[in-house]
Amino acid sequence: MLINAIFRSLFWSSAETNTVNVTRIGPVSSGAELTPLGPIMVGSEKRRPRFLAIHPPDQQLFLSVAGALTGEEGGTSIDVIDLITGELRGLVSTNIGAVSGMAVDWALEGLIYWADIVNKRIEAVSRSGEERRVVVSEGIVEAVGLCVQGDWLYWADRDQAVIVRVDKMTGRVC
Repeated sequence: MLINAIFRSLFWSSAETNTVNVTRIGPVSSGAELTPLGPIMVGSEKRRPRFLAIHPPDQQLFLSVAGALTGEEGGTSIDVIDLITGELRGLVSTNIGAVSGMAVDWALEGLIYWADIVNKRIEAVSRSGEERRVVVSEGIVEAVGLCVQGDWLYWADRDQAVIVRVDKMTGRVC
């Protein structure tokens, strides 16, 4: 679940319905509450939307899409929805095990970061889907809750019960 504070919208994915949904958040002063707008993406048993990250200035919603439940991990992709046109396109569709967290850097380079709990690494790719790279490949056990702030990338490691901070470009622990 995430909030686009600029356009006062709440986005969430539903594992039960395999959808990405949006709700409008009313202004506090008006007393208006939440207005469900419905799904903006409907998946299937073979395409299950899960983790979300947003770049509000460009109105882009990034999502991880898990493959079919086959007993084997894999088949995951990173996609983007243009919230103005509704266009859905793929960014990354190879060598992703299972995404356990996503974040978008609002800085000029605008990278998308994701944690892969199967391959035990954190990767990044440009918002155009080019320049994919591994940011961290050592010491990753069960990374969740990615966040980018300034020069830093943070995440919680659920297995080790720690918060980790690394340089977002070099992956060096600081």
